Amino acid sequence: MYAELRENIKNFLLNHDLCSMCVLRYLGEKQQEVYCKLFEEWQHPHEPQRKRVQRTTCPSCLGILDPGFIFETFETVADAVALSSCTFDDFLLSISVPAVTLIRQRLVYLQLKSKFEYNFSEDSLATVKDCVKYVIGSLFEDEFKVQFCPAASFQVNIVLKGEFREAEHQAIVKLSAKPKKKYKRNQKEEQEFSTKAITAFLQETSDEDFIREFKFPPESTSSPDAATATCGHNQIYFAGRYCKFSRELSQTPWIIDGARRMKDSVEELITNVVKRFVRCGRITFSSSGREDVDVRMLGEGRPFLLEVWSPKRIEWSAEECAEIEEEINSSTSDISVNRFQLINREQIKDLKTGEENKRKFYCAYCVTAKDTSTVDFSKLTSIDNVVLKQNTPMRVLHRRTAMVRERTIHSASVEIQDANHFKLTVCTQAGTYVKEFVHGDMGRTLPNVRTILAEQVDIEALDVTHVDLDWPPDRVAATSQQQKPPEPTQQQNRPEQIQAPRQLQQPVVMNGHSALV
Repeated sequence: MYAELRENIKNFLLNHDLCSMCVLRYLGEKQQEVYCKLFEEWQHPHEPQRKRVQRTTCPSCLGILDPGFIFETFETVADAVALSSCTFDDFLLSISVPAVTLIRQRLVYLQLKSKFEYNFSEDSLATVKDCVKYVIGSLFEDEFKVQFCPAASFQVNIVLKGEFREAEHQAIVKLSAKPKKKYKRNQKEEQEFSTKAITAFLQETSDEDFIREFKFPPESTSSPDAATATCGHNQIYFAGRYCKFSRELSQTPWIIDGARRMKDSVEELITNVVKRFVRCGRITFSSSGREDVDVRMLGEGRPFLLEVWSPKRIEWSAEECAEIEEEINSSTSDISVNRFQLINREQIKDLKTGEENKRKFYCAYCVTAKDTSTVDFSKLTSIDNVVLKQNTPMRVLHRRTAMVRERTIHSASVEIQDANHFKLTVCTQAGTYVKEFVHGDMGRTLPNVRTILAEQVDIEALDVTHVDLDWPPDRVAATSQQQKPPEPTQQQNRPEQIQAPRQLQQPVVMNGHSALV
C-alpha cells in the first residue's frame, strides 16, 4: 500500500476516534512485535503504569485494545495465576471477546473499501482477539518466564465484555432469516448473540444489505467492563491395577436413598490417598469392568483410571507415583494397587479398546448335593467356546435392561475340594455373568453348569483371578529396584474355609429347567 494511501486511511480512522491498535489492524498489520511495541510506548517510565489514559472509547474495539485497559486485564490475569497456586512450564491463552466487535469490524472494513483502494481481505486482518492475545501473551511470558504453547496443560481463560447497541440488535434481527434468541433483560446478559451466531450471520449477509442496515460511524460506547480471568491445568490421568481381597467392599460408593450401605469402597480407598498427594478438584474413577461386592479381584488386579480435575501440578515422577502406591497399600488390607503411574490422554483409548476384546478368568467355589466322586465332570471340562444365552439376571434386573446377551465360555477346568465341593476355573468373554452360569438363574442362563452336569450345583464364592488386558504398561523404574505389587497372603489366595454343605432343597422346575431354592 502506497505511503500516501496509508496515511489517508490512518487519518480517516483517527478522525472517527479509532484507537492506534485498530488503525494498525485495518492497515493490515499482522506482526505481534508491532502491537507489543505500541503497548510499550504507552508505558512511559515517568508515569505510573496503573494510570489509565483517558480518551474517547474506540468504536471498533469498544476500548478493549486501549493500552491501559490491556494492562488492567493483565493484572487481573496475574491475580488469577497467584490465586490458582499452580506450577507450570508453559501456557495457553483462551480469550473470549464480545461478538459485537465482529459487527464493528465488518462495518469499518466495508467503509474503507467504499472510500479507498483498499485491497485487504477481511479474513487477513488481525482481530481484536488476536491483538489481545499478542500483547497479553507477551506480558505473560515476561512476567512468569514461560513460553506460549498450543499444547500446554495450563490454560488462562480471559472473558472480555461488550454490548450491542439497540440499532445493531434491530438490524441483525431484520436481516436474519430466523430471528436470533434475545436474552431476557433480567438475566443481565451482556451479550445477546453468541460469537457463533454472529459469525454465521456475517457469512449469510451480503455487503449491500449490511451497509444498508448498519450505519457508519458506529454508535459510541462506554468504557468496557473489567475483564474476568480464570486459569488452571487441564485434567491429568493416573492409571494402575487394583486387587480386592474383601468380600464386603463395593467398587464405588454404594449409596441407596441417601444412606451408605458400605463404609468404604475401592474407589474411595484409592482416591482419598491420591487427593492427599495431588492437590486438585474432584477425581473421577473408572475401571475395566467391575466385580460384585462379594467377589474378590486377585492376580495382577483390574485396570483402573483416575481422571484428576484442576490439579495444581501436572508432572509426577515414577518415584512419586511409587510413593502414592505404597501409601495406598499401607493404608488398608482390603485392597492393593500396582503399576500406579501418570499416563497421557492417548493411552486411555487402549483401555477402552481392550474392554471390548478382553478375556477374564474366574474361580468359582461350587457345592453339589451329590458326592463329587460320583459326578462326571468331563462334559464340563471339555467346554470349548460354548456360547451362552444369558437373560438379564434377576439380581440386577432392577437396574439393567431386560435382554438376552450372548457370551462365550472359552474353557473350563475342575479341581475337587472334598466330597461336596469343587473349584471351577473358567475363561470367559468379558461381560459374562459367571454366578448365573453356575446355578442357571432359574433357567435364564442356558446352558449352565447344572444343565451340563445334570446335577444340583450352586455357587458359594467367586474370585476374578485375571483380567486379560495388559494395561497400563509396567511402570518405568526410576531406581535400580523396581517396586513390585504386593503378593496376596496365603489366606487371600485361597477361598475362606468352606463350611459343611448346606441342605439343598428339591429343585423347582421352571420352563423345563431345574433351579435350587
